[in-house]
Amino acid sequence: MERLKSAVPADLRRTVGEGTTRDLPSTTSLLLTFLDGLPLFHQVISELTDPELALCRKDKGRTVELKGQGNACFSRREFQQALSFYSQALRYVPISSDGTDEILLATLYVNRASTMHKLGLLEECLRDCDRAISVSPNYAKAWYRRGMINASLKNYSSAMHDLEVALSMEATSSGKSNIEQELKLILLKHRNVNQAVIARMQGCHIQVGTLAEPHMYVLEFVSTPDRGRGMTSPNDISPASLIHVEDPLAAV
Repeated sequence: MERLKSAVPADLRRTVGEGTTRDLPSTTSLLLTFLDGLPLFHQVISELTDPELALCRKDKGRTVELKGQGNACFSRREFQQALSFYSQALRYVPISSDGTDEILLATLYVNRASTMHKLGLLEECLRDCDRAISVSPNYAKAWYRRGMINASLKNYSSAMHDLEVALSMEATSSGKSNIEQELKLILLKHRNVNQAVIARMQGCHIQVGTLAEPHMYVLEFVSTPDRGRGMTSPNDISPASLIHVEDPLAAV
């Protein structure tokens, strides 16, 4: 692109740069006339529209190389560096019309999601998993990773759904066994949460019921020369306790 810009004559660049919005029809016409006769312009257009190159210079080899570097960093628990390599790889991954590169794109999204999961970036993880699933709906690892992230977010119902989908798609026996173990753990957590909620609700119910029941106090009628007649209790009475109720003598 820089080569193409430098090929435009200085006077034409100046005319275009100094022009106003009203001059656009004439300046763009001058620029197009010049570029149409320039072989370099047609070469750049061809590169920009080539599905193997596209706007960001798509390069499958470079994508695979960056993915490998990301995997190596992930294995060494260098998650920030792994995140950088996966993000760079996503810039270069080609998207072919026949869908042959879909699994590579989905894998990069899942790898980056796994890295962000380690870094605690859970919402970002979910977005990358959603992208992977939209690109490759039958990719079991994308469903599995989204299930694990939902479990971290305590969205246990969504987590179990995602893992069940992953289990139905997983082809290997070891993979199925791993997913089944995770499902059991998440189901246990889900039950524990539900039981805790029920216990809290029951506790609130018991407490309300206890408050509603009046405590019976013993009252005695007394009379003293200095204070006159009144009532007293031989037992201690808690503050704000209801100690006596009388029906009205008449209703208005």
